Amino acid sequence: MIRHVMLPPLWYCFLAGLLGLLIPTVGYSEPSPPSISAENGPSIRPLVDSLRGPLAGLEQSLFDDAADGALDRLSLFEAALIADGVVQPEVLRHYQSQLDRLVEELQKTGRLTDSTQRNAEILFQFLHKHALRGGYRLSATDLRESLDHGRYNCVSATVLYLCLAQRLGIRCCGLQSTGHALCRVFLPDGPLDMETTCPGWLGLDHDPRRATGAAPKILGPAGVDGTAPVREVTPLELTAMIYYNRGVDLLRDKRYSAAAAANAKSLTLDPLSRTARGNLLATINNWSIALGEQSRFAEAADLLRRGLACDPYYAPFIQNIAYIQHRWTTSRDGKNR
Repeated sequence: MIRHVMLPPLWYCFLAGLLGLLIPTVGYSEPSPPSISAENGPSIRPLVDSLRGPLAGLEQSLFDDAADGALDRLSLFEAALIADGVVQPEVLRHYQSQLDRLVEELQKTGRLTDSTQRNAEILFQFLHKHALRGGYRLSATDLRESLDHGRYNCVSATVLYLCLAQRLGIRCCGLQSTGHALCRVFLPDGPLDMETTCPGWLGLDHDPRRATGAAPKILGPAGVDGTAPVREVTPLELTAMIYYNRGVDLLRDKRYSAAAAANAKSLTLDPLSRTARGNLLATINNWSIALGEQSRFAEAADLLRRGLACDPYYAPFIQNIAYIQHRWTTSRDGKNR
């Protein structure tokens, strides 16, 4: 029996309007038991390096900057656009000018104050009124789509909020929960979490702190409920999420080589990401099945063996390598085509 695997994107859970609607995940299988986690399992680095593919131009500059585990020369905004697929410096400068104009427009409103919390709220309202006007789109990870057409998902909205907040001197970071991304603003009396995909988030009883408290009821098990895995993420780790989302899209479209490369890039930037690790394994698994269906058994078996070297407990690999080997031995000529 062959076993396909598909993992959810980081944007499947969102709020539409005030209360929001949850989008169901596609079938999710935990990639491995804790003993074979990204932190202490067999090294996945050789596989990542072999699948990542060549780097050049702006993307090479991104990975050179990230070599020490942090973004030092590139801003989050620049890194996100490169991860989105921008390859020309002039395109990067074009969108940087758009970000500059948004900052100028906000400053000209005269609404900014000395209060960090108030400025964080004003920025949130301004962002949805003047930039994110095209509505939520499940696949709108690309900042170019947000800036050109106003469409967004949780990753692009979070990145854009953080980039503007940094320009205003608001200290904040990204948050990653199960299948979702949002913002955390650091205030003198404690953090304030911002659900960037919900334009009405600050309208919950006109009290953003109560809005934060309402997250468990609205977001459900994928939200910030104190039990679901939630971590603060660096700009580099947030950039890795963009590659992960691209990998999900590519896997859905059965572009296996490109999907593997995208997830390998994600893991290069964030080696401890279980989501990117899981989707890389899922990509290898489904890729091997596609190769088997084309009677390219040697390539399929090689992929599965390389996957098993990274995670010997990954059930789809164990099941499918037996299937591929059976197909290979019982095929008409037993040869790879």
